[in-house]
Amino acid sequence: MRRKWSSVAASSRAEDGERRADAAARLEGEARLVRLSQNQALFRDVNERLAKLAGDFVMDDQLSFICECSNPECSSQVELTLEEYERVRGVPSWFFVLPGHELPAVEDVYERNGRFLIVEKLGAGKTVALASDPRRQRSTRLPRQAGAHTGGEAAGPSSY
Repeated sequence: MRRKWSSVAASSRAEDGERRADAAARLEGEARLVRLSQNQALFRDVNERLAKLAGDFVMDDQLSFICECSNPECSSQVELTLEEYERVRGVPSWFFVLPGHELPAVEDVYERNGRFLIVEKLGAGKTVALASDPRRQRSTRLPRQAGAHTGGEAAGPSSY
């Protein structure tokens, strides 16, 4: 009997080890997806600043933005008009990338044109994209109330 139980125990330990290895691989895969999405979110933040600066000066011309692919080494330029840029920014889980820079494992190609692709993040990457959307963060901040004191001096009537 002893042998039978020891082989059952060994089999059970092996199954536990396989389950742990599978769980670790899933977590590692999930962490990789999050890192890839964080890279894209960083590029989106840089492009937001570029668009804000350009918005005051450019009307219909195309602007050079940084490719928003997952590759942290990519510094390729993507040409978009401000109207195209705003359309992509209208959906927090969308990013624009150069053709060939898409990663089907983490994003779907939503739209193609001759200059760029619009990709939509999937799964954990979509969660990161939504949570890190700079426009959402700005719109969820509470507006300062009129007359609110911002610190420094004592609040009170002005002596102008």
